[in-house]
Amino acid sequence: MIFSNGIFLLYVLLSFQIIRELSILGALFFISVFIFLVIANLAVFVAALIEKWNVKSILFLLPLAFSVLSSFFILKYSVSERIALKLEFSRYKSELDDFVRNGTENENIRSFGDYAGIIWDAGFLDNYSVIIFDENNNLDELYKSGDKKLSESFSADRIIHLLKIQDNYFRCNIYSHLF
Repeated sequence: MIFSNGIFLLYVLLSFQIIRELSILGALFFISVFIFLVIANLAVFVAALIEKWNVKSILFLLPLAFSVLSSFFILKYSVSERIALKLEFSRYKSELDDFVRNGTENENIRSFGDYAGIIWDAGFLDNYSVIIFDENNNLDELYKSGDKKLSESFSADRIIHLLKIQDNYFRCNIYSHLF
């Protein structure tokens, strides 16, 4: 049971990369395997409970409850995406720095008014993720306050979620009906 719960947590940690690489098929695959792992763990628990006929064996359910709760927090706080950002950020940062300092063009680099960004995850449908360079390092404050300057910079796009990676660099999930 501990082994299957360990695999369950590892699977959830890798979820962002699975969905990112396989798009809609990755999302369907993730959901189906997630449900399978929960059902398999419950089946093991029920089998152990029936075998022992002991109410104290309900403690056997604690690892499963811990795994499901941990998985919820991993998904809610984008831990998987944060890990992927930590692993890949340096490459994207160097490309974005080249654009900001030298004007080196790249097919993944976009200009959003006063901000420069590089597409980090193309996403699917009308959503995509961008790593934004903000010279003033206040994009998160502008986002929280609903500043008009920010909505003018991202004219046809709407920022859905913003995450500060490090000083001057932010990951933005963007909805665009024009993309």
